[in-house]
Parts: sequence; structure tokens; C-alpha cells
Amino acid sequence: MPRAPRRCGRSPLEEEVLEAVRPTPAQVRLLSGFYRMLKRRLEGCLESAGLRGAVEAEGSFAKGTLTSDKWELDVFVLVEGADRGWIARRGEALLLGCLEGLPAEARYAEHPYVTVKLMGMEADVVVAPKVSRPGEGGTGVERTPFHTRWVRGELESNPCLADDARLFKAFLKGIGAYGAETRVGGFSGLLAEVLTIYHGGFRGVIEAAARWRPGAYVDPRGVGDEATLRRRYPDSALLVPDPVDPSRNAAASVTRRRLAELVLAANAYLRRPCKLYFHPHAQAASPPARADPSRVVALVLEGDYAGEARDALWGRLSRLASWLAGGLEGEGFGAARWEVWTDEASTAIIAFELEHTSLPPLRLTRGPPAWSPERALGFIARRAQQGLPYTVTREGLLLGLRPRRHTLAHRALQALAARPDAPLPRGTRAARAEPPGSEASRLAAGLLDSSTPRWPRCLLDG
Repeated sequence: MPRAPRRCGRSPLEEEVLEAVRPTPAQVRLLSGFYRMLKRRLEGCLESAGLRGAVEAEGSFAKGTLTSDKWELDVFVLVEGADRGWIARRGEALLLGCLEGLPAEARYAEHPYVTVKLMGMEADVVVAPKVSRPGEGGTGVERTPFHTRWVRGELESNPCLADDARLFKAFLKGIGAYGAETRVGGFSGLLAEVLTIYHGGFRGVIEAAARWRPGAYVDPRGVGDEATLRRRYPDSALLVPDPVDPSRNAAASVTRRRLAELVLAANAYLRRPCKLYFHPHAQAASPPARADPSRVVALVLEGDYAGEARDALWGRLSRLASWLAGGLEGEGFGAARWEVWTDEASTAIIAFELEHTSLPPLRLTRGPPAWSPERALGFIARRAQQGLPYTVTREGLLLGLRPRRHTLAHRALQALAARPDAPLPRGTRAARAEPPGSEASRLAAGLLDSSTPRWPRCLLDG
């Protein structure tokens, strides 16, 4: 597949945005000094432990696509001869020992890593197998150095694309679609870079995204097997063969919701560009429509969540929110939108903005046709027992009224959360539904406001 022609022309507005999102020389110097300190410490530790390997910077800092809001580094300790089992057994102890004396904290994703925080900067230090090609060590994280080299090689042949990648990342952040974490379900930094490179710049990727539909296929190197990738990732909203491992979908994290948000924002930007599409400008603006506190209810969860992997916890909360929204819809309250939040330790909140928070005591129910006499007579008998009316429509179908189980939304929410089949996160000790006007519901309204995109205001300007 031929690659799209590269273009780096930008509008004055885009150049203005870049001034805000491009890191300053001072920021780069500080992060470089932080990296050199960690590199010396880790290389000395490897040597003392009798291990052969290398220490490398990875991620946006190493690629030259860092944005000004990120005071962060990714540092990889690549150990020769290591594999998945070795990493699992010895990785965490190795890193903590190497970084002893620094403010370091062990964390877990697919692999153990250690976060070091110093003077407002943060570094994720990862131990991984040193391999000659992805897949040899049996870990997903070993692809990262190959990603860094591929992106750097592409940017060296067209350096202006680094700023275009920054611009696309700022756009994704501004519309709330940046981040491969489960709690976001959006576009990773690598994916943003790959798409920008393939489409020849920021404008090219925005024009392409405006035409995407669920299941869109984008092959950055023309080496992917589309049929195989579709079989392996049948539910993926977007398919992008990984440039260093084409059997993997680099866009597997992207949900339909985030794809839809990018398609909408891309089309809107092409019609009426403005700064509110971009972080940090979008974050400074008020939402175009705030949550109505009188229509917001909250479910507050308390439990022991600290031992749960972050992505797993956010994923369970998201599934619970969707399940509860379906239950509220079935009860007639109509969940217009919902969001989740957790401190990843002991508390979580699920916020719902509803069509109704209270309903009349009776609801309309549809019965069987008159020519199903067993069912129809049972329907009529239940109405008679409850002292409620029924009618027969012109088509011969029965309609009647029946009492609602719940007339208040927060009570329906409480009952749903108490069901034995409620998919509560592991470790949950208590689930408490709060009505409109409560402190928890006011916090929930703020959560909904913070997740509301700002860019629709751009459609009103001019």
C-alpha cells in the first residue's frame, strides 16, 4: 500500500497551539539530567549484579514527541538472557535494589515496573528482555525499544512530523480520547505518532480520521495481513498493524466511543477550527452544557482496591456502570450519560445523569394478544387483583397498568447494586446510592462536567 504524501504545512492557529504544547529547552534539560542520573545508577547496578544489558530512554521523550504537560520519562533496563519468567521472578527486586535511596514505588501492569518521583518529575523504570526482535522474550513490553527506534527513524527523514505528532496528541487530549488505559479506551502515544507519520502530518491524519468508520484499517508499512488481523481482533473499532509486529493491532485499546469522538471532532475541526480542540486550551474553558444537579445520582463504592491492577479495576467499574445504566433504563429512568472515578485505593464513584429521577407509581405494560387466551386471561386477572385497568387495542393486543418497583432513581440504583449478579469490583465492602442534592451527587455532577468536551463551543463562534 503506498504511503500518503507527507505534508507539514500548518495554519497560524496550529502554530500558536504548538507554542503551548512544545516543551521548553529548560524542561528538556531537566528531564535529560534526570535520565542521565537514573541511567548511571542503573548501569552500575547491572554491572554489580553481574548482568549484561543496556539502559535506554523510551517513549515520547526519547522519540522527540514530548508535550509540555509531561514531566515524565520511560526508562528501560534491557537484560540479556531474560524472559517472561525471569522478569516475573526477579524484575521487581532488581529495580527496587538498583533504585534504593530514591523515592521509588513498585507498580504492576502486564509487567512489574518502578516509578521514581523527584522534583516534580516522574520516571517509569521497566525491566525487559534484551532481544533482537519482538516476541523472543515472551513479553509485550519488549516491543517498546523497537517502537522507539522505528518512530525516531521516520522522524529523522522528516523532522517536522515530530511537532505534528505533538499537535495530534494535544488534539486527542483536548477531546478526551488520549490514552490506551482501560479507563480511557483511547489512542496511545505510539498510535498517535504512527498515524501522524503515515498520514503525512497533523492535517493529513485529521482529514483521514474524519472519514473513518468502525473497523477502519490503516497499515502504516503495508506489511499487515488484514484478514488475519480482523480474525484476531473481531471487535476492534480500528485496526492498525503494529509497525514492528504486524500480527498485533496497535489500536486494540481504541473503543467505539473514542473512535466516534475523534470522527466527530475531526469533522468539526475541518469545518470550524479553534483552540478549544487542543489541550491545554480545552481544559481552561467551561463545558458548553453542565450537568443538571437535579438529575444526577451517584453510586459510592467502598472497598479494598489497592491490590487490584489499575486497568482491571477501571475495566470492572466501566462494566458495572454500563450494567447499572441498562438496569436504570429498564426501570424507566433513562440514563443519559455516566462516568466512573476511583482513587484506586478505597473509593469509587459512578455518576449518572438521568432523564428522570422520580416517576409516577404506575407504568404502562404491554400484554399478550387476545388470541393467546391462557396468557391474556392471566394478564387480565393480575390487573383485577391489583384493582388496575386494562384495555384491548384495535389490533387485539392487551395494554394495562402495573405498579413500579421503584419510583425514585437512587432507590432503584441501590436495589440494582444489591443484586447477587451485580458485577461489583473485587474487594467491594459497601455500595451506597445517593439521591440528587447529596454531597456525593454534587461530586458526581462535577465528574460529569469534567468529562464534557469543550470543543462544541467552536461550532457556535462566528
